[in-house]
Amino acid sequence: MKPLVTEDLSAIEMTGPSKSSNNNQRGKKFSNNRFTHKPKPLNAQEAVPILTFGPTNNWIDFAKKMATAACHRFGHLGDLVEQKTYYLPPSPKPDMTIPDLTQRDKVLDHEYRERSKTINQLEREKPMLYAFVISKLSLESEDEIKRHKDYVDFNQKKDPLALWLALEELHLTSTISKNAAFVLAQAEQDYMTLQQGEHELITKFKERFDHKLNAYNNALGIGNHITEERAAMTFLIKLCRANYSQFYATQINEINADASKAPKTVNEVYIKAKAFVVSTTQNKPNGTPVSFATTADNLIRNNNKKNTPKNGPGANPTNNHTSSQPSTTKNQPTANVAPTTVEPATANSNAPSATGSNTKRDLSRVQCYHCQLFGHYARECPSK
Repeated sequence: MKPLVTEDLSAIEMTGPSKSSNNNQRGKKFSNNRFTHKPKPLNAQEAVPILTFGPTNNWIDFAKKMATAACHRFGHLGDLVEQKTYYLPPSPKPDMTIPDLTQRDKVLDHEYRERSKTINQLEREKPMLYAFVISKLSLESEDEIKRHKDYVDFNQKKDPLALWLALEELHLTSTISKNAAFVLAQAEQDYMTLQQGEHELITKFKERFDHKLNAYNNALGIGNHITEERAAMTFLIKLCRANYSQFYATQINEINADASKAPKTVNEVYIKAKAFVVSTTQNKPNGTPVSFATTADNLIRNNNKKNTPKNGPGANPTNNHTSSQPSTTKNQPTANVAPTTVEPATANSNAPSATGSNTKRDLSRVQCYHCQLFGHYARECPSK
């Protein structure tokens, strides 16, 4: 017989891709993509950090990510993290657009049954949410929660809302003391000394401010909470003067001219400050100063990118709560002190220094004797 099989095999070996060539191609593909491979992002539940206990606890970050994870996994039941209460489906109402009374009653009865199913599902999922929160506690936090006066009760019922309120009570203040007077003193000190860092975005600062405000209100007790208007003015005063002095001066001048324009809520100040456009000056490569307008948040981001090393372990975090350099925020004026403003974008005030960088003059407490407003000298008064 003719060696047909041999000839066919030889043909296959010559025309088909070899095993070694396939391995080489796969290796080449891997070598080309190994530096561009991105790790799989964490899901909402994996992103929740372990809650630590003590003066430097991570309650703000923990609560923020737990709210996302709880809603993602448990739906409306997870709303308790932010709302501090259980979700209750609204009671259905008869649809008056249905002319037939019998059909209308059927639709209403169906909606009531669906509402009952939702409530029963929420009740069944409460122990699961309770277990999920417990699984994210450190040994220290778990030990402290077991010492809570209501632990036996809410642990027996597996009540996630009571557990969450107890965790918030234990982790809001930067002290491990259980003495009410000491907790109040510490919460008051944390709130009064709070200050936005020069490299801190206003979003991060508002999270810290809300955290310290809640801790202070809890320590004060029901009926003695700080009013929304007072908290709003405090938030305005505590903004970093190096970045928000123009905004601060504008708001104070408006309030002095018309008291009704005083902010009513912290969120009102936050929205205005985040969208406020400021003028600034930067130097071109040839040293020529150029003025442009942007938001303070964009300036902070750009400065953080410039000041952060690209490589090496020496890279420092950019959103520090306090600046490493002395700044105008050190001598922060109170509500009764004249505001701080940045200098106008003029050649004199923003002239480049000998090193090529811009020098800023702090016009804190400078009042124009021509128009009586703050933020500029009389020679630069726009009302002339």
